Amino acid sequence: MIQFKKTITALLALLFVNSVILQAQLQAQHELINHSYDDKNKTTAKLLPLVGSLPSSGYMPFRLTLKNGTKFEKDWSLNFGSEGQNHYYYSGRNDHPTLTSEFSYTCPPESTKTYDILVPIVTSIPHSHTDIATSSLSIQLNSGGNTIHDSMNCEQHMEVPATLLSTKLYVPHNGTFNTHIPHSSRGYGSGSNDYTTEFTPANMPTDWRAFSGFDAIVCTDEDWREMTAEVKNAILEWNRLGGNIFIYKLNPASNLNSLQIDNSAENKNKASITRSFGKITITPLSSIKSLDVKQAVKLINGSTIEHPKILSLNENYESDITGSGTWSLQKALGKLSFSPIYLILILIAFGILVGPVNLFVFAKAGQRHRLFITTPLIALGASLLLVLLIIIQDGFGGHGQRVQLIEVRADGGENKAYVWQEQVARTGVILGGSFETSSATYLSPVPVAPSRFSRVTRNNGGGSSNYTAKHGDTGLSASGDWFQSRSVHGHYLESVISTRGRINLKSNEGAPMLNSSFDFELQSLIYIDATGQVWEASNIAAGETVKLTPSTPVESLKLIHKHHKNMSAKLQNKLDSLRKRKNHFIAISDEAPAISTLDSIKWTHTESIITGPVVK
Repeated sequence: MIQFKKTITALLALLFVNSVILQAQLQAQHELINHSYDDKNKTTAKLLPLVGSLPSSGYMPFRLTLKNGTKFEKDWSLNFGSEGQNHYYYSGRNDHPTLTSEFSYTCPPESTKTYDILVPIVTSIPHSHTDIATSSLSIQLNSGGNTIHDSMNCEQHMEVPATLLSTKLYVPHNGTFNTHIPHSSRGYGSGSNDYTTEFTPANMPTDWRAFSGFDAIVCTDEDWREMTAEVKNAILEWNRLGGNIFIYKLNPASNLNSLQIDNSAENKNKASITRSFGKITITPLSSIKSLDVKQAVKLINGSTIEHPKILSLNENYESDITGSGTWSLQKALGKLSFSPIYLILILIAFGILVGPVNLFVFAKAGQRHRLFITTPLIALGASLLLVLLIIIQDGFGGHGQRVQLIEVRADGGENKAYVWQEQVARTGVILGGSFETSSATYLSPVPVAPSRFSRVTRNNGGGSSNYTAKHGDTGLSASGDWFQSRSVHGHYLESVISTRGRINLKSNEGAPMLNSSFDFELQSLIYIDATGQVWEASNIAAGETVKLTPSTPVESLKLIHKHHKNMSAKLQNKLDSLRKRKNHFIAISDEAPAISTLDSIKWTHTESIITGPVVK
């Protein structure tokens, strides 16, 4: 008996050791960099990607763990290079956009420090003949003259939602998910891309931007409970911005209340709810192994996902050269032209001066040596005239148009504004292209209608723009080709901003009385009360209380359509899906602050459509 117990104990110990080794191996498989700077592993650097593969836009989350075993402070730097690798064989060129970013870290002597890093990823803009978005990320870890290199790559079908799948579901089912990737109808794919990307819920960052490159999150109720409150809050902020959450409940008692997603009694047992621009769906599951992947794919690809983000970025902002298309904001800039008359006159004058006048007047026979002085001076003068002509015609900086769709949540203690912003600008001479956004921002260039001024189009696969970005004091600090001289640029932005602005219900007896605590004027406001009755008001000053007048759904729809015409099709559809909510308002303002970018751009018009619940 004693011998038997010893044998069982030994076997259990062996199983424990093997499990530890296996866990360490699995973790090592996910680490991109695990470098030791000495023989005894006293000083090490580990870089762990917090999701399994690279998104095709947004941010890539990493966790950097530094261990300094020396008696001196030690510095590390990380350099990232993100590339939107086009299928260049369509155009015969290998031009592609790039985005570089740098991060610096310090570890005190004889200590260990951990940092979460959000690395900006350039938006992949495939050539118009393909629906495969490809991108790569190069990584350099530098310390004391020692450089470690690594890289990541990804391919994504633009029509397939970029989906984060929890490790518990990913390990047994990822291969089956991959069998449901559709074949490309417009281009080629390597077949190496995955439908899903693995993530460990308990190991995720606490910033919504870490999820901004993905369309959906799929996990179990157990996964959800393993997350910290800060991680849940980040995911729910991302959800408000349009991300979709699918939770499989292994516990039949799990619901929106018990999972601390929605505490309202009316939503407690609902299987699906809409939260601002995104949705949450809860589905029963008897066991992890019993997951019906085909039904899961149908659920993810169903009506809850309107369009994957990468597809919307690539197809929402193009119109043909005649100006007809889905995005009228670019047309609002007016016709862009450059008069060639003065250019022709300068070239003719230059030809006359540098030729006969130069030879027979400035450097006539016997004085030909003067050509070495007069010719450069004439060329310099012509160049200065050309520069002056460009400045006179185009000016400095530029002008543009912006539209915003904003969801203001003053309920539940959120006090946040969830912002979708679209903008297009025509630039003149840009003397400095550096700027910092006014808040933490997802920023992406978008391909616009092809023209001689358009630098980013589907026809050129995003062009060869070189962007830089890093985290600044207030938002995203950017430079490079976000705004180039004498160009047309379009951008899409998302942000979550703390706010005390709200619409308060002051009285509900007879005609409702509402108070605006926004610090800007609202030109128009529509309110749908609990019974579905539509009310309206106009010209509401900051802090003013107004009595509403009755309206009709038809009149409110006309007003909304009048003001959302310059939004992309995606934002228009999103607003149409929100406009019928009871106890909610929709307000229009041209004075609401927008997410700021380059200071030298004069935004001639910023239209904001603001919606959200009325607070009692």
